[in-house]
Amino acid sequence: MARLTRDAKASPKEMRP
Repeated sequence: MARLTRDAKASPKEMRP
């Protein structure tokens, strides 16, 4: 799950609709 956290931190804009 560490990968998901890193992805979200790298692109928080994409994670948020």
